[in-house]
Amino acid sequence: MRKIGNLVLVLLCAVMLSVVADELMKLKGLMESGVITAEEFEAQKKKILGE
Repeated sequence: MRKIGNLVLVLLCAVMLSVVADELMKLKGLMESGVITAEEFEAQKKKILGE
C-alpha cells in the first residue's frame, strides 16, 4: 500500500508541474505577442509559483 501511495504522489506532482509549465508558456506567449506586459507576466508568474 505504501508503494501505491508514493506512486500516486509522484504522479500528482508530475501532473501539477505540467499544468504549471503550460500556464507559464501561455503567459509567455501573451507577453511575446504584446497582450500583456513583462511586469504583468512577472506578477502572474509569481502568483502561479506561489512566491
